[in-house]
Amino acid sequence: MLEFLKSPKSIKEKIRKERRLSEEKLDHMIQQRQEEFSGLINEAAAAYSIAKEFGIEIESEVERSYLKIADLTLGMQDVNLKARVVRVFAPKEFEKEGKRGRVCNLLIRDASGDANLILWNKDVDLIEKGIIEKGDEVEVLDAYVKGDAENKEIQLGIGGQIIKTGVLEHKITKIGEIKNEMRDIDVVAMVIDVGAINVFERENKHGEVSSILIGDESGKLRLILWDSNAGLVKKVKPGDTLKVENAYSKKVTLGIELHANWRSRVIVNPKNIQPPKVEYKKIPRVEIKKLLENVECEISGKIKRLIDARGYEVCKKCEGLFISGVCKRCGNKEAKIRYVLSAFIEDGTGGVNAAFFDKNALKLLGIKEIAKDIEVKTIFDLKRNEVIGKELVLSGRALMNKNLNKLEFIVKGVI
Repeated sequence: MLEFLKSPKSIKEKIRKERRLSEEKLDHMIQQRQEEFSGLINEAAAAYSIAKEFGIEIESEVERSYLKIADLTLGMQDVNLKARVVRVFAPKEFEKEGKRGRVCNLLIRDASGDANLILWNKDVDLIEKGIIEKGDEVEVLDAYVKGDAENKEIQLGIGGQIIKTGVLEHKITKIGEIKNEMRDIDVVAMVIDVGAINVFERENKHGEVSSILIGDESGKLRLILWDSNAGLVKKVKPGDTLKVENAYSKKVTLGIELHANWRSRVIVNPKNIQPPKVEYKKIPRVEIKKLLENVECEISGKIKRLIDARGYEVCKKCEGLFISGVCKRCGNKEAKIRYVLSAFIEDGTGGVNAAFFDKNALKLLGIKEIAKDIEVKTIFDLKRNEVIGKELVLSGRALMNKNLNKLEFIVKGVI
C-alpha cells in the first residue's frame, strides 16, 4: 500500500539531508511539481517525484517491492512497477448507466515486456494536460491486474498513482523527412489552416474525419484526423502548436498526408516544447454574406447542390485558350484537359456558387484522376449524393461572374 505517500515529512527530511536544501527551497520545488501535475498529486507524491529525480531512494516502513511486467498474473493486487511509456492512445469519452466518463490507454514497457495501463476519469488529465507523455519513465504504484491471459490490463487501485520519474528522448520527425507509408511518426508542427468535420459511414458504422494544414521549418502537409481525434478542429486555431504521436503517412494525388487515427494522440500547445518557426499568411475567415470582390479569404459552409462539371482544353505550354486545335495565345498545337466543377455553398448567412478547378475538383469528388475515356459529367452524377451535404472550409477569393452578374467564389484550396 502507499502509506509512504500519505505523509511527506520523512521524504522531505531525506531530500534536505542528501541535497542540503533549505526548507523554503524544497517547499517551493514541491509546490512547482504539484503545479506541473495540475494538482493531481499530493505533497508527498510531489516530494517523492523530486527524490526520484535526484536519484534518492525512498523506502516505506513496509518494504516496497517492484515487479517485472512479465511476472504479472491476473488478479494481482498492490502492484508496483517501473516502466517507460512507449505509446499513448487518444483519450475517449464514454457513457455508462447515465454517467459520463473518460478513459485512456497507455502502452508501457520494461526490460521484460509490454503491458497496457488503463487510466480513468481524473487520471486522464495527466494525459490531456501533457503531464505524462510518450518517452517518460514512470512508477506505477498500488495497481492491480485484470483482463485475460493474452491481454493483461493494469489499472490503478484506490489511491494508486502514476508518477513521472524521468524523461527519455524520442525522435521528432521533421515534415520534410516524411515519406510514403511511414509508421509511428512523431511530429511537432504549427497549425496553418483548420478544416471542417465530416461524417462518413463504413460497414454500417458512423465515423468522423477532419483535416488541418500543419507546417514546420522543413515544409507543410495536411494532417488527417480520424474519429476521436476529428473533433480537435473545434479546439485549435492557426498559430497553435501540435504534437502528433504515432501517426502514419500516406501518398495521395495532392502529395503526402499525415494521418492520426485511434492509435495516435494529438496534443494542443504541449508543455516544454519549442514551437516551430513557420512563416504563414493568416487569411481571414468570413461569412458568405460578407464576401467582397477580389479579397482573399476563407469561407466555411455546406454543399447544398452540385451545379455543373466539365472538361476543357488549354494549351499544354502556356495554358492559354485552345480553340480549333491551336492555342490563341502562343500558337502551340498541343493541348491538355482541365476540369472545373461548380457547387452552391451555404453557411447560414447566405450562399455562393463556388468553382473548383483541377486538383480541387478531384478532391471534392474524392477521386485521384479521371480516365481519358470517361466524361467528367458521368463521375459528377455518380458522386452527387456523396458530395451534397459535405462540410468544407475553402480558401480563395470572390470574383464577379459577368454572365450571372453576381459574385462567384474561385476556390484556391480545400482545407
